[in-house]
Amino acid sequence: MQALILGALLAFRPATVTAQDQVRISAQTPLLKTPDATILGRVERGTTWVQGRVDRKAVEITVEGWIFASSLGATTREGFNAIVNDGQGQNLRADPRPDGKLLGRLSGGALLMRLETKDGWTRVRRQAWVARLAVSDPPATPATTATPSALSPPPTQSAPPAAPAQSNLGDGSRANAPRGATMMATPGGEVVGTLAPKSDVRVLARANGWMRVRIDAWVPDTSLETSAPGAATGVTAAEVRADPARWIGQIVDWRLQVVAVQVGDGLRPELPEGKPYLLTRGPLPESGFVYVTVSPEQAQRYRDAAPLQEIVARVRIRAPASKYLPTPVVEFISEQ
Repeated sequence: MQALILGALLAFRPATVTAQDQVRISAQTPLLKTPDATILGRVERGTTWVQGRVDRKAVEITVEGWIFASSLGATTREGFNAIVNDGQGQNLRADPRPDGKLLGRLSGGALLMRLETKDGWTRVRRQAWVARLAVSDPPATPATTATPSALSPPPTQSAPPAAPAQSNLGDGSRANAPRGATMMATPGGEVVGTLAPKSDVRVLARANGWMRVRIDAWVPDTSLETSAPGAATGVTAAEVRADPARWIGQIVDWRLQVVAVQVGDGLRPELPEGKPYLLTRGPLPESGFVYVTVSPEQAQRYRDAAPLQEIVARVRIRAPASKYLPTPVVEFISEQ
């Protein structure tokens, strides 16, 4: 009798458990360690994930999928048991096969929990964060999570529709921000101000669910100091690839994470063969890579430096992408 009662209770147990909330990604977006921290990779548009905590500008999700087992190494860092040891990163798929649905891409060095391995594939999981603006119908921010402020997007605000993949370049068209917006120096980067509701802007470029805009406004002349001519800031790699004629030869300041010092070979004809270059991640917070040509003296300096250090480098753009990869090639000028 006791067994029957216990079985009945277990049968009814699922009905008392609240289903986990899920969020759908409306535009390909970076996957973040914390709302303001290191990029771990990216997740694809249209994927759905279990939702966790909600921050003023980001939503925590549980990422789970399959990755090549050979691309993982063992680790004990931060309570994880696996690390992506492929510097170029690896795709995350819904099924353990090469044609499985693409869920995203994990960057080299990303820490994961290894769940199971079969047929050369490993199922992995971890919690991470995505920008609220990249989520369809983002959840309301709990009062206990963040204090409402002028920078908090309205709870009912939906993410803007993703730009078509072939339309990374803005056309200068006018756009309107009916609910206002938070303005950032780079996609997901430092907040530089707020856009008032119903403000008009010009669209300069589109990249991975973000728009680079220009707004015309007046400020007192006593508020500004004239800057000497220098490098452009806030330029994304996607913007460079979309309009190479504009950016090749231009000088920009990019925040980069130095992954390794390597030597040019025939697979990268844009790089001098046999000459050193830096393999870097960035420009941060973007999740791609940048090839930076350096002198032998500069290469030795970075060989001797702490691993995975972040630098702000002034560079000259030489190519928007390499022959086989969408990786910009730049020439190192100085470290800022």
